[in-house]
Formats: sequence, C-alpha cells, structure tokens
Amino acid sequence: MGSSPEFGKTQLITLLIKLHRDRMTGMVTVKDDRRFLRIYLRGGHVVSADGVDAESRLIKEIVQKKGLASNELTDLAKLRERDPSSLGQALVDRGIISQEVWGRFLLFKVKQVLSAAIQMTNADLGFSESPVDIPPLNRIDYNLFQLLMETVKGLQNEDLFRSRIPGPDTVLELSADAESLRRNVPLSPSDEQVFALVDGRRRVEDIQAESGMDAPVLLKTLFLLLCFGMVEPSGRAAGNTGVDIEETVHLYLDLLKIIETNFRKEVGKQFEKVFSESLDELGSLHHALFEPLSGSQKAQEDLVQEISARFRKQDRGENGGLFLKSSFNKLVFLLIMRMKRVLGIGLAEKTIQEMTNILNYVEKYRQDTEMMNYVKGNLQDYLRQVKG
Repeated sequence: MGSSPEFGKTQLITLLIKLHRDRMTGMVTVKDDRRFLRIYLRGGHVVSADGVDAESRLIKEIVQKKGLASNELTDLAKLRERDPSSLGQALVDRGIISQEVWGRFLLFKVKQVLSAAIQMTNADLGFSESPVDIPPLNRIDYNLFQLLMETVKGLQNEDLFRSRIPGPDTVLELSADAESLRRNVPLSPSDEQVFALVDGRRRVEDIQAESGMDAPVLLKTLFLLLCFGMVEPSGRAAGNTGVDIEETVHLYLDLLKIIETNFRKEVGKQFEKVFSESLDELGSLHHALFEPLSGSQKAQEDLVQEISARFRKQDRGENGGLFLKSSFNKLVFLLIMRMKRVLGIGLAEKTIQEMTNILNYVEKYRQDTEMMNYVKGNLQDYLRQVKG
C-alpha cells in the first residue's frame, strides 16, 4: 500500500491551524522514504522544527565572517555532533553570535522545515501529543499565521503550484471556514482580490481573466489559499451512490497505512502474509475490490483510482456506498484483531487511537461530519472488542 499524497500537499497547514486552535502540545511528523521532518508545538504554537541540516550553513557563514581558528571550528563540530541542542548556547556564550542572530537562525530553520514538508509528495503526516522539552534559547516565538504565510510566500516552485491546482475549467468555492480564517490569515491586497473572486461559479480561467494576473502569479495565490483551507474545488462528483468514492477510498487507505506501519515495525515482511489472510477471510467480492493492495508499491493516488474503478464496475446502485464503507471496515477490523492476537492488546489499542487522532486533527476528514461519525463509531466499537 502506498502513502497519501494529500498529506504532503495542503493538509499540513490546516492540521497546524487545528492544533493551534486546540492549543495542543506535541510533535507533528512528516515523513517519506527520504526525509523525516519534525515540527514541535507548545500550546498550539510552533516553537521548533528539525529534519533539515541548516546548522552546516550557519557554521559555514560564521567561518566566513568571523574567521574562526581551526581548533575552535573543530570544537563546535564535535559539540554539534555530541549534543546538537547545545550549539546555540555555545555560540552565544562564546560571543561568536548574538542571541538575536541565533533567534533569526531558528526562525529560518523552522521555515526551511515547513517549506520542505509542504513540498513533499506521497508523505505520511502524523501528530503525537506529548511534552515538548526544548530550552527557551532554542524556541521561536512567532505568530503562527504569519509564519505559515511567510513560508508559503517564500516558495518558488512553479511545478509544485501547477501540480496542486486544478485545471482551468475547475470551479472553486470558499470552504466552510473561509471567513473565520480570513480574519487571521494576513492576506495581501492581491490575495484578497483573488479570494473575492472565488464564489462557487467562476472557473480558474475566469478568475485569471477578471484578476488580470499572469498565470504563475495566480497559481501561487490559489495554492496559498488552498494550503490554508480557504478555497476548494466545487462539485466533486459522487456518482449515484451518495458517496464520494475517491474520498472514501483515500480515507480508508490512510487508516490502513497506520495499521501497516505499526504491523511492519514488529513483523517486517510477514505483514504481507497477514494482509493476504485477511483478504481471503473477506470473501471473493471484497477480495476482488482490494486485490490491488496486495504487496503494492504504487502511490496511493494510483491505488485510489484502481480501487474506485473496480468498485464502479460492480455497479451496486443505491447501496453501493454502504458496501464500499462496510468492505473497508471489515478489512480494518480483521487486521486489528490479527494485530491483537499476534502483537498484543497494547499495540492494537495504540493503533486504533492513532487512527482516531488522524480523524480528529486532519481537516479534510473533519469536513464530512456524517462520514466521521460513522468511521469513529466503528473504531470505538473495535476498541471495545479489542479490550473485551
């Protein structure tokens, strides 16, 4: 099974805003096969981040400007390797840089981590609530919305913007939280102009024509509004099932990814056998629907399209949406119960809690209340059965 490309696209910022509103303390993680980025929050404010090597650039600049002796440079390098969190204190205590300069560096580093995270694709996003023990000297104190705005505005990746913005014929509409977000997000006059043109009727090309903006400028502005969860594509087709098939498949694949990750940490490749046994237990109709998941290394978007196509071919009419959700629920349940038997109650409970957390703190899931109540109700029932 693949990772979710949505996590690296626009969901990070909406997650950070949600955690800010709830004044949460803990660590947000964004990871793929190349990077593992960590963003730390205290009381809903981003205070630190790591996962990119910004310190090497800082030391290089210090050497160029200060002309440090080779032994002092070696000492700093060893200190950083031994205890990275003490580098700033050492630089300030030795008078190499001021506390103000160190503070600017920390802000730069946080923006670098956020920028890298926003541009990641096929990445996993997570949040764990826990104490954040970071010395005051190593923490930033910056308005969250300003921090996020400056980070997105600093991006210069036109290919990124094109890949994340729907085509010219797509109609955009304001999200349910657009007006409340507008009061906090520091939009520029040109941003406000584009925001005002999004009305659920105008297409992307209409907005460009009426704003008079060049395509690259408009793409970046729409990307910004999309990142903050202020605009969204309108009228996504749900077929004749009353369910948005692709969104439903995305959601459950995200939940299955959590199960897979926790399982593989303990049993490695043996997970493939566990997964295959669970598919066999589902029965032939469900097995045919989920067959693309077996041992697949495809990106999640490809899996979503393949499973959705298989589902539509089955043509289950008005009851199709319920069949799709119940099929996924059965698969989740079978895997959780196997986890309990093989790895114990503790890990099964932890996995269910992680799945519940992602529903609570990832904005795209919280927008469909009926769906969330359905999924969370099932997870709560699974938790009771795991404990029973």
